[in-house]
Amino acid sequence: MIGALSFWTRRSSSLIGVTLSIASKTTMYPLTIYPKAIQAVFTFLFPFAFISFYPAAEYLGKDGSIQLPGSFALWSLLIGILVYVISQRVFSTALRSYESAGS
Repeated sequence: MIGALSFWTRRSSSLIGVTLSIASKTTMYPLTIYPKAIQAVFTFLFPFAFISFYPAAEYLGKDGSIQLPGSFALWSLLIGILVYVISQRVFSTALRSYESAGS
């Protein structure tokens, strides 16, 4: 989704760099070290927690700090599919705004 923003903006490399940095830093540490508000952001707004924390917690038999009904492994699959569908729609919408570099 962040990459699709380059169709609307001319300079998106810094935004992509910040996003990749945040993703790499947040997936290195357990989600439980963050305050509850940050845990909610990384779970629901930017679902980085579903990349590594919840699958690892499920595999290791640990409880996640935010309780979701059912298995975290199942939620990770569903969130992955949902984010993929949203990303496809954002990309398709952004593609309509594409302008060639003209070189």
